[in-house]
Amino acid sequence: YAIMDNIITVLHIVMSTIDGLCMTYHRE
Repeated sequence: YAIMDNIITVLHIVMSTIDGLCMTYHRE
């Protein structure tokens, strides 16, 4: 199985989550 693909997928999800959190915090 391709572990790299999983890591990249998780990274994308984490980045999106952090991006969303930053957007929420900057909206104040």
